[in-house]
Amino acid sequence: MEEHVIDGEVISDESIIHSHVSMYYASALSLHTDIPDEALCGSNTTCWRDFELSNVDFRVKASSQGIPDEISDQIWVALQRRPETPEMIDFQNSVMLPPSIEEFISSIKMRPYNSAASISGCSYNQIKRWPSSWITLVHCSLCELFVSRRTPEQWKWRYLVLLKKVSNPTLRETRPLMLYEALRKVWWGIFIHRIQNYLKTSQVLCQDQSAYLYGKDTSICSLHILNALETVMEFQSDLFINSWDLEKAFDSDIRPLLIWGA
Repeated sequence: MEEHVIDGEVISDESIIHSHVSMYYASALSLHTDIPDEALCGSNTTCWRDFELSNVDFRVKASSQGIPDEISDQIWVALQRRPETPEMIDFQNSVMLPPSIEEFISSIKMRPYNSAASISGCSYNQIKRWPSSWITLVHCSLCELFVSRRTPEQWKWRYLVLLKKVSNPTLRETRPLMLYEALRKVWWGIFIHRIQNYLKTSQVLCQDQSAYLYGKDTSICSLHILNALETVMEFQSDLFINSWDLEKAFDSDIRPLLIWGA
């Protein structure tokens, strides 16, 4: 971005542009801290936070909604229980163990080629070309950091790249792309892989949903909607759809599917 318009003035000073863009997206991407509980939970309903209350406090909250004490007590007790199957206990004990060298090498191989690097300039392509001695040395170093619960400072950095939605865009007409360090994504990809394997084998999630499961994406959801629309049109019935899309959300539907759906 060689020039940028700020309050009607064209700015070409790179330091001013950098500061303005950084402040804009720091604010735009930060979590809101001034949202009242009523907006999060509903003024006349029980909030999920209430389930963390003591039994007595939960009973008071429930009674204000007309729920008898004996029923609220049963609800509270049920919500305190956590399933502890042997599979879950084993997963909880193993998910945060230091990754093995085999897992580290596998995670490197799974990374895509020609992916953009972050601030350090280290990319997946470079990591894939490391000799075995380098991979072993880096793995040992990362395991030491992991056991001591330390995070490399540059792993906390994010490289903000702006993608234009239109020509000569304002900041609101750009899409922010945050680039993390490639080695960080290789390392934490191991834990994501462990969690996804558990979700698949344990079937704690419905296999029909599209989030958090292997081989599922937004195109599958779109097909469900299209099938539902075709059924409604065929049988002349009603269809109610609740769709949520947040500002600055990232959508990645397959283009041919969108054209076919239109």
